[in-house]
Amino acid sequence: MNRKLALGLVGVVALSLAAFVVADDKDKKEEGGRGVDVEAIMKKNHGKKGGLIPQIADLVKNDKIGDALPQAKQAATLAAGLVKYQPKKGDKKTWADLAKEYADSTKDLATSVEKKDVDGAKSALSAINGSCKACHEAFTNRKK
Repeated sequence: MNRKLALGLVGVVALSLAAFVVADDKDKKEEGGRGVDVEAIMKKNHGKKGGLIPQIADLVKNDKIGDALPQAKQAATLAAGLVKYQPKKGDKKTWADLAKEYADSTKDLATSVEKKDVDGAKSALSAINGSCKACHEAFTNRKK
């Protein structure tokens, strides 16, 4: 009886590990093997319908900075993921520099929102929006 139970547990563990490896491999293939889905991050942070950065900008503009903290924290977390990405084309150092600048700006935004510093939030939003052109020129066919 104990032997059957032990074999059953070994089988369950083996199947679980196999499923994990397959899922991990699938994620890497879907993301080009680079571990980060840049398009999804950009859509979530900057999308015209429900993008976090436009939501934050609207709240700051309408004197509701106190309501923007969840969005600001999520935007900063997403932006931090871009630093891990390895681009298919373009210079890797340029990517690292631009991604760090973007991540730092979104972190500054979250800090400003948390402190309810409207001027700091506006400055961070300006830096975030200003970073679009350089990155898009270097790494996409779309110009901002």
